[in-house]
Amino acid sequence: MSVDPPLVISGLDGLVAYAPYAVGFHPEDAVVVIPVGFNTEVPAARQDIDAALENSDLSADRLRRVYSRYEHLEMAVLAYTEDQDRAEKALGITARALPENVTITAQLQVSAEQWRETISERTGPIDSAVSSQVAAELVLRGRRTPWSSQDELAQSFGPDHVLSDRVLAAAAGSRDPSLAGERDWVKRTVETAVRTQTKLGDPDAARLLQDLADIGLRDTAWSTLTVDCAAGQAALWKDLTRRAPERLRTPAATLAAFSYWLTGDGMQARVALDHAPALDTYTMARLVQTALHHAVPPNCWTRLPEQPAPTRQESHAWAAEVAAHGHAVSPSANVDRDEASRQPLTAPRSRRPEHRQPPAGGPQPGVGPTP
Repeated sequence: MSVDPPLVISGLDGLVAYAPYAVGFHPEDAVVVIPVGFNTEVPAARQDIDAALENSDLSADRLRRVYSRYEHLEMAVLAYTEDQDRAEKALGITARALPENVTITAQLQVSAEQWRETISERTGPIDSAVSSQVAAELVLRGRRTPWSSQDELAQSFGPDHVLSDRVLAAAAGSRDPSLAGERDWVKRTVETAVRTQTKLGDPDAARLLQDLADIGLRDTAWSTLTVDCAAGQAALWKDLTRRAPERLRTPAATLAAFSYWLTGDGMQARVALDHAPALDTYTMARLVQTALHHAVPPNCWTRLPEQPAPTRQESHAWAAEVAAHGHAVSPSANVDRDEASRQPLTAPRSRRPEHRQPPAGGPQPGVGPTP
């Protein structure tokens, strides 16, 4: 696999132009911390200025926890606000919060028209020519144009009720009577959609969303995820998140979040989780949430192993499910049911034992089914 050479940023103009790409959207009233060395695995961080000013101890704890794991870092800190006093206070709090292994190379206030380096008092205009040059370089590297705001990014995941109504109307499609056959269909459908970069038609979208309510079939989809295909998978699951009826949205939103985390796009991963209605009870979602909270690097992920052939009990349960209402979107297809039971979607749910909590270090390679 080829690796792009490091992006060379020229001067503070280039740094200001690059910052929105680091966080995924154009920041507003926020503090942004950006790595400027050659360690491409180091995440950027963003926080509202009010949060930085009001919760300085909590902010400091999180920044130290994330960045102290590296041997030596060079970072730039940018405050996006028109208010010079608030900018300098937020920059000072953030700089003091960073651990001792971090060298701060620049502290900037960025307003709509200009930037100001607060230590040297150098200033400069927001240069559109530099912004265009940085944008062209990043587009060549496959980076998308930043969203204009955090709200626009959040809205891009918002449910489309017209599309979800169409998915519901298409839910009369068939499902394979054998569990092994449906697993093959899920894997083939996901891999084909990603390879061809095409959106699923309504019948296939409805069928896949129903299948994801089954933990084993969700894991079949999850097992196809690798770093190489994560961007394509993110687009697929984001599309299905927008098209899913609310009761079937959590698995798709969680797979979208995991895919974005695997690409290194923590911001879109967080927004995807915001659109998972059952976030608090869906273990896979909590695992992704933990990975994001602790800034776990995506390179720790190992692809899920191939699932074993379904047992006779699982196959019989699946056949009964399909015979009963295989084409229907079952209201009882709740995402927090115990995966060990492998019961039809209409079966009573059993509660997960309290000791099965997400590990503190984030997703663990090779862990079995996780609802």
